[in-house]
Order: sequence, then structure tokens, then C-alpha cells
Amino acid sequence: MGHRHLRARLEEGNARFRERLQSDVQRLLIQRQLALGQSPSFVVLSCMDSRVPVEEIFSLQPGEAFVLRNAGHVLSDAIIASLEFAVVQLHVRYILVMGHSNCGAVQGAIHATTATGLSALPHLLRRIRNSLKEPLSQWDTVDDRALEYLIKYHVLQTARAIPTQSRAIDELHKKDYLKIQPAFYHIDSGTVEFYDHLPQLNGPSG
Repeated sequence: MGHRHLRARLEEGNARFRERLQSDVQRLLIQRQLALGQSPSFVVLSCMDSRVPVEEIFSLQPGEAFVLRNAGHVLSDAIIASLEFAVVQLHVRYILVMGHSNCGAVQGAIHATTATGLSALPHLLRRIRNSLKEPLSQWDTVDDRALEYLIKYHVLQTARAIPTQSRAIDELHKKDYLKIQPAFYHIDSGTVEFYDHLPQLNGPSG
């Protein structure tokens, strides 16, 4: 598809959105209220995968959640700053860190995927691989069951790292004012699995 065709798809989609908005009085009222400000209840940090439509997965309305996304939900200065804004300025008290099945970023990190001409991606994949260092050091190969475990493990590592990178978030977390929740989205069923700990998993090599 050419660029003009792709832009046309977006413009047509926005036109349909506006039509639905005008025909839904309640949604139009919400939209006008949102124009005056926001008070979201959640932050969701997730992978950028196109198969993970966060607001749709949780049936969230506009204004209910900040959604932060990048490949492999890797923490960065921008992500931490955004989390601080949500938690400190807008008093959000629930951060969900969500990975998903068949995550390409995690698979790329495991298999040390490289591509000619890319400068930033290898750095991101190294960040993910470093978070998986402990389980990967014990396994020779990674099958489907181990892959799901590693994705969940990386989510847990990300969630645990958030307070270490922000004093403000750490203080609220220690006081139990803030919950940082790991989760895993099963693309095939649409189910979100919430967890706080992972059982020990013997790798494919035993």
C-alpha cells in the first residue's frame, strides 16, 4: 500500500469515529468533559504489539487509563517520567505492566536477533536479554512453555524495577499507596492473567 492509501484509511477511520461520536449522546458528553481535563485510574505499560489493543482488552473508556507502549515494555527515562507524572501529578494508584504471548521482542532478545542497518534495536534487545539472564543461564534451549515463562519473567522484572528508578514512585509503593501489577495477555483467548510471583520452571534441557 502506498502512503496516500494508508493516510486515506486513517482519515476514513477518523470520519467513522466522529460519526459514531455524534450519534452517541453519552459518549459525546464524555468526550466534551475530557476536553476540560483528565483523571485516569490506571497506567498500563505494555508491549507495542499490534495484537494487544489495551483499551479494548479491558473495556476501558477514553480518560480511564494512561497507556505507555514500546517493544518489550522496556523502561526508559521517558517511560519513568511518564509514570511519575501519572502517579505524582494525577494521583494514579495502579500501574499494570503487561506482556503477551509470542512476544517478538522477547524472542528477538533470546535468539540475539540482528538486522543490518539497525542501530537502536540491538540496544533494546540487550536490555531485555539482561533481564532474562538468570533463567537463560540455566537452559540450553527454549520451547513454547519456556518462552511463556520468560515473557512473564521479563514482565515481573520490569514491574520490580520501576520503583528503583524513581524515588517518588518508590515512596508511594513502600507505603502501599501504589500497586504495581504484572500481567500476561493470552492473545488466542483474550484472557489477562494477573500474578505476583512465578513458580520455578525447569527449562527444556531439564
